[in-house]
Amino acid sequence: MHGQVGALLKPKAAFSPLGLPGLKLWLAGNRSALTLNAGNISQWNDVSGNGNHAIQGTATQQPAYLANAVGGLPGADFAGDNLDGLNVAAAATVNNLWAGGGYLAVVFNPDQIKSPDDWERLLTKNNSTNDGWDIYLSNALSGAGMLTFFQTFSTTGGQWETTTPRRPIVAGQANLLEVSYDSGSVANDPAIRVNGALISLAEVATPVGAALNDSANVLRIGRDWSGGRDLDGKVAEVAIYSSVPSAAERMTLRNHLAAKYGITLT
Repeated sequence: MHGQVGALLKPKAAFSPLGLPGLKLWLAGNRSALTLNAGNISQWNDVSGNGNHAIQGTATQQPAYLANAVGGLPGADFAGDNLDGLNVAAAATVNNLWAGGGYLAVVFNPDQIKSPDDWERLLTKNNSTNDGWDIYLSNALSGAGMLTFFQTFSTTGGQWETTTPRRPIVAGQANLLEVSYDSGSVANDPAIRVNGALISLAEVATPVGAALNDSANVLRIGRDWSGGRDLDGKVAEVAIYSSVPSAAERMTLRNHLAAKYGITLT
């Protein structure tokens, strides 16, 4: 059975991420228009209405399109060794996502968690001057990996790692990742859920100062600003919100995505 006890197990067919307030970016392999170049994705259209399309103009860096990427539905396949990635241009609707509270949900299936660590970037809005944020995979063991969330601050950046379980992301299966965070105070910690389960975090670097402005940075999917630290895996859906939906709204979205991709929530 897919879903949580006491939760809506099969949301109405009409439900979509558009039903929750604050949606700024929505990439869905089965809903978005995709521009292909010899079987690779040069543009993955944002269907939130904000025009935040994910683009890669360099042919050698375009991820492959897969009709059966995750749970039988289409998406992008990042090779992990060809430096491929998609870029969403800096725009007011995706800049400083966590200021005042933000939320995102990503459905992906990593082919591997690299060992030795390559700190595989799932999503990042950071650059060489280190004034943004990252979500990445590392610490591989038996096909599973740790998640790290990093946010830069004016004095010391904050860094949080998953601890219980230490490696919640399992390669070769669909994973639903949810992150909510408010960077407005150094006292705030992110909340990370994997397949519905709230994951315990260790604050390995305590933030000091004020969160830095990331409005000059591109939002990248599948690799970092240097062109490396690239994801080896498939991404089928990304939804980003500029506010944190209510617990009930997040549960509805969680169950919708779980039912859609055949993910069993815990």
